[in-house]
Amino acid sequence: MADSQQDDGIVTGGELAEGAEAQLAPRLHVLAAPETPLATHASKPASLSRQELRDQRINELMESCRTQTLAQIIGPFGLTPAMFKDKDGGNVTTQHNANKSIFAKKSEKYNRKDYSYSKAKTEKKKEAGIPLGKGADISSGTFVDAYTGKAEPLQQRDRDGNPIFDKNGKPQKNYSLDHVIPLHDLHKKGGWMRDKSGRSAISSEKDNLQYTTNSANSIKSDNDPKDALSRENGYDQRRINPKINKAETATERLLPTDWDRLKYHGGELALEGSKEAGRNALRQAMGLLLHEFVNSSYLEVREIVLTPAPCENFVDQIIEALERTVQRVTDKMHDAFDALISGGLQGVVSNLLTFLINNVVTTSAKIVTIIRESMASLWRALKLLWAPPTHLSGVDVAREVTKLVTGIITASLGLLFEEAIKGLVTAIPLLAPIAGMVTPAITAIVTGIMTALTVYAVDRLFDWLADPGTEMLNTQIGMLDAQTKVVRQMSAFMEQQYANSSRYQGVIIRYEAMARDLSISEEHLQTTIAATNAAIAVRSTTISVMRKGLESWEQNGSDLSRLISDYKLEE
Repeated sequence: MADSQQDDGIVTGGELAEGAEAQLAPRLHVLAAPETPLATHASKPASLSRQELRDQRINELMESCRTQTLAQIIGPFGLTPAMFKDKDGGNVTTQHNANKSIFAKKSEKYNRKDYSYSKAKTEKKKEAGIPLGKGADISSGTFVDAYTGKAEPLQQRDRDGNPIFDKNGKPQKNYSLDHVIPLHDLHKKGGWMRDKSGRSAISSEKDNLQYTTNSANSIKSDNDPKDALSRENGYDQRRINPKINKAETATERLLPTDWDRLKYHGGELALEGSKEAGRNALRQAMGLLLHEFVNSSYLEVREIVLTPAPCENFVDQIIEALERTVQRVTDKMHDAFDALISGGLQGVVSNLLTFLINNVVTTSAKIVTIIRESMASLWRALKLLWAPPTHLSGVDVAREVTKLVTGIITASLGLLFEEAIKGLVTAIPLLAPIAGMVTPAITAIVTGIMTALTVYAVDRLFDWLADPGTEMLNTQIGMLDAQTKVVRQMSAFMEQQYANSSRYQGVIIRYEAMARDLSISEEHLQTTIAATNAAIAVRSTTISVMRKGLESWEQNGSDLSRLISDYKLEE
């Protein structure tokens, strides 16, 4: 039989069914293997009746289910997790994500140790008249609280004015150096772009450093100074506002300029874009070759089972099957090279697109994966629209583009529902231990079937549109409404997923706060235990003294009784 005809990834309907069986290599399209085209079909042949066309579509659906599922297992649910570690916000940090403390690199995350300011602290101590040195005497003397203007004692005092000492008997200091604009805020505003020396310069800015009491600094913490030092909290705004304005002006000079940000983002985009391009190029090429190898092997095995050779020729039959499989994979090397180039370009574009989106809204890790996986199909759809093959009519081009777009939607839904499917698998006791391995396979199978059914629905829709009548128009409207509903549901699911992600972060923060509170409670408990032990010791001493006094009293009573007895005898 003749080979299946191919032109720019398009295979005609009659030739697909015939050529696939002849060469044992049917063609298909999935998000996973962008250079392996979707099983496509030309408009309804004039020689086929409606029933014959329906039977042909059903046969194509059965074949497509297998090939689609195979491609999904190899691609989005196979090679992709192995080669990419997607994260919330993408590979390049944007200012929008930084404002939410979402950073792509570990070096960009807030680390208090990076913001050292020991030299500036010493100078501020001198200015405030606070004794220097580790063992400096702070039992007497005062300092001026920069926020209130009041003189405060260097050593903490209780309500009765008595000095407070720590557990080692050392005076507890009452002063603390505060950053007017919190370091965490400065980090999110642009400090994350700076190296350690740049961050140290930001934290050492004198106009942003002010001495206040420990309690005031603890209450202010990382809160906005305009809220923490407000009139409602008892602060004089005539004193506070100039300090805040001066601190903002001083720190603003140390934060990255627009040009600095442009260079930083340009460098990160170039670096991460090249990495993404390399991984995506390799993944596209490997996906194409792996799909061809597995698909051809399956078809060869099926052929051997259906047409068994005599026992003496069985080994020869196996060798010939392997040779044909290797030859088909070798014939795909040119396509793999094309996939390598287009995959690299798609990797750069998807990385750039993810960056642009994250300047407006934060994408979850799954959305980052969807953007990259959708790029291949979107790329082919644009190529079809821009330069359609000459042998295809406008209706056929519309058919193929519609398949590509709906394929993007179904595969995206599969990726989004992977966690939900994992939850269902985990709920089954026997499958819970292997949920991580089983879930991708189950999701790939479901997604492959969904994609095949979608392709079938699109073909049926265009077949109906090829006939006159209002029934076909109503069906099209219904399909469009259904697609609109799916898109809305997917959007709602994406928003819910990001909201859940934010809630998890909040829970982690609360757990950390609980851990700190438990640590403080433990310290208080140890102090209470020590005080209780001391009280027990005092009580034991008191009881011992009382016991001795009682024994002495009993002895004296005994002596008195003896004297009285002697006195009576003398009378």
